[in-house]
Amino acid sequence: MKKIMLIILSIFLLVSCESKTMKMSSSSMEPTFKKGDSVVINLKAYAKESPKRWEVAVYQGHNDKLWIHRIVGLPGENLVINPDGIYINGTKIPKPDYLSHISYLPEEMLVDKDAKSPYKEYKVPNDSYFLLGDNSQKSYDSRMVGTISINKIKGKVQQ
Repeated sequence: MKKIMLIILSIFLLVSCESKTMKMSSSSMEPTFKKGDSVVINLKAYAKESPKRWEVAVYQGHNDKLWIHRIVGLPGENLVINPDGIYINGTKIPKPDYLSHISYLPEEMLVDKDAKSPYKEYKVPNDSYFLLGDNSQKSYDSRMVGTISINKIKGKVQQ
């Protein structure tokens, strides 16, 4: 019996060190996650592999707070957000089907809904990522704060 309890305790400690639950404090990821939703973060997800486009990541933002946004731009890419889609290195990239209902807006259209091209081009450094909130009009993300260094990314949100 003692051995079984020790195994259960070991498994619990291992799992609790690899994941964390966090509550959404804003509406920046709606409709994917609503304000107040609890999300599970895999803290070891990026220990052996790099973050991938369209994954939802947790990162250390300004004031050392943890933020949750979707990875859109990868290291070394040039990115432009148009009303008709996201362009990486001049080529429009398709969104996965599960994101078809989400529109990412250029920063200029957050200020002036009638803003026209040319839209801002973002250059993602080789050690960084470009992250966006799914609720484009209410998200304070890489369009405003810039790219996020890989060492600031703390984990992957389990969906």
